[in-house]
Amino acid sequence: QGPVPAKYAALTSLDTLNLSNNKLTGALPHQVAILGAKLSNCNLSNNAGICVPDSPEYVALDTDPICHLRLRGDCLGSDLVAVSELKAVPGERSIQLTWSITPSSSKITFFVEDTRPQPTTIGQVQVDSEAQTNFTYTVEDLDPGRYSFQIRQVSANGAYRITGPVTVELYAEGLVTYKVYPNPFSTEAVLQFTSGTYGSIDIALYDLLGRRIQTLFSGTPPLHQSTRIKIKSDGLSAGTYIVRSRIEDRPASSQRIVFVRD
Repeated sequence: QGPVPAKYAALTSLDTLNLSNNKLTGALPHQVAILGAKLSNCNLSNNAGICVPDSPEYVALDTDPICHLRLRGDCLGSDLVAVSELKAVPGERSIQLTWSITPSSSKITFFVEDTRPQPTTIGQVQVDSEAQTNFTYTVEDLDPGRYSFQIRQVSANGAYRITGPVTVELYAEGLVTYKVYPNPFSTEAVLQFTSGTYGSIDIALYDLLGRRIQTLFSGTPPLHQSTRIKIKSDGLSAGTYIVRSRIEDRPASSQRIVFVRD
């Protein structure tokens, strides 16, 4: 009873495999399916609930039925669990992946995969108990750039399901100013920026003599998330101004903008 052991795939000298009329359950492991498709006689019929998924790697064997079992679209769900939305939370040089599942007694392993340029396993998380429903995996030591991850859920008998991918971008340390628009402006402009490091940020508008004209932002913005603030023209004379930012009293970035009267 239970799933077909994946180790049967190593029995390459077999000519016949007959496991019919037992209490086998779950999805047939892919490597065993490869073996079964080659055998002159393979029979897994009349079991308690064993099935063969109709996923691409099984369809590619170009054999249906396999071991007297027809490919089934509902097979993969037989011993896998429902996964909530995969989320990615960026840190300074890291990305934390989070997801949750419904309680399950199934023996499940989650393989974390970097999808660029093609899926590559970078770590794994094991479901150790039925009470374990929330999971995290942190990818460390990342350079600035765009990343994409997915998780591959694999059951004890080889069935799998993919959740994702989710894409997230890490920015370089310091303040990244995307754009000021419109520029030049006549009534008000919008400054859109992203913080690439933790810490308090001060953003202000200065004239060309270095005098502080307006405080635009003072506080701690969300890390790696775009923030928009308005630059109002009240009290401004036509001319060029500088938007200047500081992070924890350290200069971060600046950008020139031009105010014109209608």
